[in-house]
Amino acid sequence: MPEQARFLTNERSVASREELRIAIEAALHADTAANWQRKFLVAGVPARRVNSISEAFELAESLGLEPSIVVTDPATGRKSRQLANPIRLSAAAPSHRQVPPALA
Repeated sequence: MPEQARFLTNERSVASREELRIAIEAALHADTAANWQRKFLVAGVPARRVNSISEAFELAESLGLEPSIVVTDPATGRKSRQLANPIRLSAAAPSHRQVPPALA
């Protein structure tokens, strides 16, 4: 596609944006995400497949990062699973003290 005149400059690509989007999507659908990632890396282009939310949590858990925590309301005993704070600045873990309000 780079050799096609209608995509030769940024201005022309922008003018043909929808056509370019369709062509890129068609090309990407021709192979798997894993193969595209490998091809991009071989070409020196940093690339990684975008994870779904559940895949992101699975990856974090597999790396031992503990992406979520369970907080218990001391007054009611109600439990809430929440995102853990990903920032670790010292040996002391961040404190998660409250559950969100009930939406009833």
